[in-house]
Amino acid sequence: MLVYRLCKVGEVEKLLNNKDVNEIAIPGSNLIKKQQEKNINSHCYNFQLSYLHFFKKLESIFYFYTADKYICTYDIPDEILEKYEGEGFYLDYINFEKTQKTVEYAIPSNELDFSYLVKIDKINEVIDYEDYIFDPSLKDEIETIYLKEKGRSRSRHIS
Repeated sequence: MLVYRLCKVGEVEKLLNNKDVNEIAIPGSNLIKKQQEKNINSHCYNFQLSYLHFFKKLESIFYFYTADKYICTYDIPDEILEKYEGEGFYLDYINFEKTQKTVEYAIPSNELDFSYLVKIDKINEVIDYEDYIFDPSLKDEIETIYLKEKGRSRSRHIS
């Protein structure tokens, strides 16, 4: 199933240069500490593992959205996603007032592979949720810089 991750340029550079998701994963010990400070999601972390988080729906990127980001699209096997499904708790992306739940996945990096990465889109212009509603393709605001194509990939320079 396709899932989505919002990334900064440094993460994208590491990912494309090293072809290794472990380079960008967050240690479980850091996530446990953050989880104890704030009730941000329903995931249970192992302090010995590192994790990557993904959203089930593309529109969920608007919970974190700021300019100069990248949308990474992964195709992760359903059996992996099912094991690590949880809920994230975020302020709504329209008024930023009420807490909403959204389906997200916190997957140990040792269960992920670079080959699951399908596409990386660079966000060139500020996008808000209304833009997404009226043009879900966001074709005018994003530029594909990496695209996996049947056994090979095509990437463009990151700037």
